[in-house]
Amino acid sequence: MEPKINWIIHCVANGACGEGGFEDCMLPKTCNAHTHGMEQYGHLDFQLVLRFDFREVCRILNTLGLRVQAGEKFQAGDLVYGIYDDCQVRLDEYHETGRTLLRVVIPDKNNKFPEDSRCTDWYPLQLLSTEELMMGNKPLNIRLYQMKHNEQTRQYIFEDSLYVKKKNDDKIPFEQYEKVFDGKLKVNKPDDVFTLFNIGMKPNGYKGRSMSVSDIVEFEYGGELSIFYYCEPAGFSIVKIENKANKNFS
Repeated sequence: MEPKINWIIHCVANGACGEGGFEDCMLPKTCNAHTHGMEQYGHLDFQLVLRFDFREVCRILNTLGLRVQAGEKFQAGDLVYGIYDDCQVRLDEYHETGRTLLRVVIPDKNNKFPEDSRCTDWYPLQLLSTEELMMGNKPLNIRLYQMKHNEQTRQYIFEDSLYVKKKNDDKIPFEQYEKVFDGKLKVNKPDDVFTLFNIGMKPNGYKGRSMSVSDIVEFEYGGELSIFYYCEPAGFSIVKIENKANKNFS
């Protein structure tokens, strides 16, 4: 039988919706792209939640759909070759509008999956449930930690994370930090927090100095996933991930 795409792909993302109209509900760099129609092959539908170019989203989901059409069967936990030349993707079980599907979980450019604290950029957001991803217009729980200034930290405070790790057995010394803010903020990325705590009126409850290099900001998504971003001389890096529904990675 000649391959024929006889399913649909529905994609909800900020600024666009597969059914028409405007959406502004997703966390940055995410979407809710999913297939409808795999049930005709006795198979679960697929989902992708990283916001790539829509053509790339369609390529990934349609490649899996065509393989199902050709007789392949996939299940949660499978590592799948053939989507990319240099890595596998993983299929995890998630839920979307009351149904179970297989989410395509993609490693970062260094082939680190999102539960690895070395995973970069926005890839860890793939660990969130569909409902948690659709929180882009709601305030997030934000916590800011600053390194204590004492005799022990004097040699590396205000330095980049590589230097701090070099001085601490390749680890970030979280025990040397104190929490200076804990509250809800309507921000999307660590850079927004940096701007907020350096320019203008600081949020109520803030008891630290202006945000600077070596500070750590925690983004808590949906009460289950926390990503800790280290303030580098230029930008931020992820130094810890806490997945409360599973385990901690640091």
